[in-house]
Amino acid sequence: MLFFITNYAMQAQWTTTGTVIHPATLTNNVSIGTNINGANLFVQQTGVATLGVKSTSSSTTLFLERGNPGNSAEISYRSLGTTLWNIGISTSSNFAIRNITNGAEPFRILQANNNVILCRGGGNVGIATDVPSDLLQINHTLYNGGILLNNVAASASEKSEIKFNKNGLQMWGIGSDLTNNGSQSFFVWNNTANRSAFFIDNKNYVGIDNQNPNFKFDVNGNMQARWNFEKNAALKEAYLFLGDINHFIKSTYAVGVTIGTNLVPNAIQLAEGTGNVGIGVTPSSNPAWKLRVDGGIAAREVKVTAFAFPDFVFEPNYKILSIPEIENYVQAHKHLPGIPSAAEVEKNNGIELGNMQLLLLQKIEELTLYIIQQQKEIDALKTAIKK
Repeated sequence: MLFFITNYAMQAQWTTTGTVIHPATLTNNVSIGTNINGANLFVQQTGVATLGVKSTSSSTTLFLERGNPGNSAEISYRSLGTTLWNIGISTSSNFAIRNITNGAEPFRILQANNNVILCRGGGNVGIATDVPSDLLQINHTLYNGGILLNNVAASASEKSEIKFNKNGLQMWGIGSDLTNNGSQSFFVWNNTANRSAFFIDNKNYVGIDNQNPNFKFDVNGNMQARWNFEKNAALKEAYLFLGDINHFIKSTYAVGVTIGTNLVPNAIQLAEGTGNVGIGVTPSSNPAWKLRVDGGIAAREVKVTAFAFPDFVFEPNYKILSIPEIENYVQAHKHLPGIPSAAEVEKNNGIELGNMQLLLLQKIEELTLYIIQQQKEIDALKTAIKK
């Protein structure tokens, strides 16, 4: 290294110790381009100021060394004589970028474990944005851009997870799990309950509070669908669609439950309050009529539970009308005694099947008594004729 001294006054301020050239008085400061005593080494330039260190044959190192562990070693960035930022190691040996104006540390690396801390003391982090609106905001224009968690461990069972803690305790987690058999799953973990609240396996089967779903949607517990105020705010409807939107189960507030299709929207209705059922028709408002059907019913067998079978007809004290009395009644009323008239059936919107069956059976039993009585009269006439 060549060093030229052309001024005697300047030469008097410098000396050489071995291969080291230094100020004659070691407490003196050195200024380049100015006579301002700004620091131990101060460089000033009217244009762009540059401080360079170059090695033509090996690595280049510019180092700052503190005198003892309790001191810091930092580079300061100033504007018009005011320090705005410091970068370097603090008194605690951590590397940091410090905002001198407000004392915050936007960036810190802990010396003990290499942990990186962002925005210590406040502030947000923006990636591809100058104005992040939250602690971390990422802007992108890519078709499939986002955040990538890439687990490169060689183990057969590993997780990639984002955890949500409260005061140092994990509350929730979200991520993916590669099991020992190679199956990949996605989960939302409830650390308090120690199980997954939401789970999707590699077959796209979804489990709610169930880590082993056996169906496309497998719920461990009760399930509730609330009213769809957007669809019909007045009716407060909730839908469960099966297969597509043309097949559904609908719950309507203060009305009941309906099973229907796009072509037959009210195929089966279950009324709220009474529990009455209507097939193709609105359920009866009469609590006694549990099933109402608009159309025929095909069945192999129908059992009607009824009481008070008319066996009392065969009791000795049962009195039946005489034939003339029946004739007079029929001529006057145009229907059998004890049987509803056509007008009554129309007024009541039909007949009660069980009650009608009992009435018809009563008439059959009365006919049996008439036949027995008639047979006795025939037998008596035969006997009289023979005599």
